[in-house]
Amino acid sequence: MGLEEYWVAISRGGVLYGAGFFVTRHFVVTSVGCLPDACLGSEVELRTARGLGLRGIVDEIAEDVGLVLVHVVVPPRTDYPTPQADRAVKGDTWRAPYRPGPALPALSG
Repeated sequence: MGLEEYWVAISRGGVLYGAGFFVTRHFVVTSVGCLPDACLGSEVELRTARGLGLRGIVDEIAEDVGLVLVHVVVPPRTDYPTPQADRAVKGDTWRAPYRPGPALPALSG
């Protein structure tokens, strides 16, 4: 699995809201800033780096830490990347390929 395959674009009604990333095969995490008006049970559209469209349902909103957990609803026998666990170490580089709007800077570190 390449680095880009962890990311998903998140949209609603065809409008791109931002991005998230797979934390398990069935869950994506994103920031509250990407889905500011999300409520439990609301549906979102997910698109993987390979272009696969998936359906997502907001499962949990943790306002205190600014995160939203989205349950990935996958049709049977759908092939898509499964995240592999690893450890981050001090000095690892990272970047976020999506952002909520073109006027906002891309995140990296």
